[in-house]
Amino acid sequence: MLIFAVEDLNAIAERLVDHGIALVSEPSDRPEWGIRAAHLRDPDGNLIELNSPLPVDQWTETLQELDAQHNDRV
Repeated sequence: MLIFAVEDLNAIAERLVDHGIALVSEPSDRPEWGIRAAHLRDPDGNLIELNSPLPVDQWTETLQELDAQHNDRV
């Protein structure tokens, strides 16, 4: 899988669909990952993820705790 971070996931997904590209999954929040993500496939069938970060206050409590622990060690 290829993963690309983008600034405005909704706008990019809309442009892709407007150009006839089918999304495997529509943009949706993934608070357990801390991102909003959408998926599509390239012509060879490889999965591509486009994502944008979610604000920290939208992350799951577990992810926020892991992030805090990581930041304490750095």
